[in-house]
This record gives sequence, structure tokens and C-alpha cells, in this order.
Amino acid sequence: MAELADMALWDTWLETLLRDSYLPAVQSGFDHQELLDVAWEHVTRTMAPMLITASPRFFREAYDITLVAGQASYDMPAFAMLSKIYLGHLIDADGSIGKLHRRDPTEDEFFFTTTSGHPVGIRIHDKQIELNPAPSAGDIVTWPTLRTWIHRRPGRFVRSTDDGSGDNPARAARVLTSAAGLVTYTGLMPSSFEATSQHDFFLQTSPNRRVATAAAALTAPSTSSQTFAAATAALVTAGDYVCLKNETCFLPVPVEMGGHIKDLVIRSLGKTQADKDAYQTSVSALKEDIAVNFSAASDPMPGNPQTITLYHSPYLKALGGRRGRGMVRD
Repeated sequence: MAELADMALWDTWLETLLRDSYLPAVQSGFDHQELLDVAWEHVTRTMAPMLITASPRFFREAYDITLVAGQASYDMPAFAMLSKIYLGHLIDADGSIGKLHRRDPTEDEFFFTTTSGHPVGIRIHDKQIELNPAPSAGDIVTWPTLRTWIHRRPGRFVRSTDDGSGDNPARAARVLTSAAGLVTYTGLMPSSFEATSQHDFFLQTSPNRRVATAAAALTAPSTSSQTFAAATAALVTAGDYVCLKNETCFLPVPVEMGGHIKDLVIRSLGKTQADKDAYQTSVSALKEDIAVNFSAASDPMPGNPQTITLYHSPYLKALGGRRGRGMVRD
């Protein structure tokens, strides 16, 4: 059985797919990258919506936009699922939040203005994020950032190792050392890496978080190393992985769901050879199985929030009181 650290790698998933399906390890119908592309389609079309329905925490992350004086409209994040944002607010230089009122897309009277100032409203209009009013030059000094929350579409699924066939090269590299901006890999860099390519960094430990996005390499001093800004390189240590921007060598779902992706891919590849009614029945049964299992993933911290009464809270004393009504901890 694969080590826990390797179970979430697409390389390991491919091994189980070839083991459990009718596909031989080497065959002319689909190469490994094509199989991963089919898996990506099933994750984004079937599994991601089901996981997000079970719990909005899945795939959710912040996306910051630097505001420009006098500019009201900003492009949507290219990787936002279904071109949606779920929350938008201003961030000041100290990290404090400035709330924005969400406006209806039809409320044009609030947005057709040539004045600028402190934004108070936000909406999606013509596939762009629009603020009202546009931020003024003075306002962006205090409030320079618009933070949106999105469900991020997972990057392309790739192998982290070469399978030896000549058709499926590695497209990710494992970190050997990282020090003073120099990241050295355990082997030769993938041919897709360049001296100044952009990369996403992933931790080797579950749940394999992406800790850097679009990190720009500065140089490639050897065939097995790249340099990055020192603060960026410090985000990874030995054993972590570096992929190209918008690619990932890890399953973007809990590792327990890998078997469901495998079953979806097997059924998808076999649908042209199977009876249509039987195929539809097997897919329906699989979706029911997935739905049951996904319910277990709906809450990352099961149980009821606890109310804790604070009798000697320094915060309460600062407000001039002696007893607190409690604080919800979730």
C-alpha cells in the first residue's frame, strides 16, 4: 500500500485506475495525461458541485485585487468556478475589513456615476466585478485591496514522475532543499519548467495545501534548481512539490474520494462499449454512493458550537462589566 504522503498524488491514483479497470498499463487509446484530463472533467463537473453543496468550505479561497484610482470595474478571477464570487470587501493596509453592500445587477442607478470616493457597493456586471463609486486616489491609500472569496477551479491534473513510456513526462518536481531563495529538486527539472516560469507550491502533508500561487522563478542556475524570492522559497521545505501555475500533482478533494473519481473515469471510458441503459444505471448508483459518502465530509468540525461564559475576561473588564454573556467558539 502506498505511503499516506503519496496516496493523494495523481501518480498513485493512476496506478489504482490501471489496476482496477480493463485498461492495460500501456495501450494506444488513452495516455496518462488524457486519463487525468478525463478525471479533471469529472471532478469539475460532478464532484466539485456535490462537495460545495455538502459544505461551502471546499475549494473556497480568497482572491485579492489591487484597486486603481478612478477604476470601478475589475476582471473576474479566471479560475473562479461558474464565474462567481461569494463575498467581496475592502482591506486596509493593516488588514482591517471594510464591508461592501451587495447590489442587484439591475441597480444601474447606483453605478452610472463619474464620481469617485470610498466604495460602498459591489455587484457582478458584464462578467466583471464593479464597485460603486470607483475608489478615489486618496481612498486607495487607506483601502488598497478588494478581497473576494471564490470557489477556485482546480488546476490541470499532472504526474509528478515520468512513467518511462516517453509519452508521459513528469510535470511537477519534488523539493530536496530550499534555502536563501534557491529551491533544489530531487532530480532533473521537468522539461515544462523554464528559467522564469510561474509555479504553484504544494505541501507534501495532507491536505496538500497550495501555499503559493503564480510564484515567478527568477533564474535556473542548474538543471535541477530554480531561484525565487526568498520569502516565496521559504514556503516549501524538503518533500514538498512545485508545479506549473494552475497545475496540480495532488487530488483536489479528500483522498477518501479518490476511489469515486476512479469509478467515474472507468464508467466514462467504458460507456462507448457498454449498454446505454446499463451505463446510466451504473452512473446513477455511483452518484447515490457518492452522495452518501459526501455527507460525512459536510462538516469539518462535527458537533454543536459551545457557548463559554467568561467570568473574568480582560475584554469584559475593559468594557466596564464583570460577567459576560458568553462567546461562541466554533
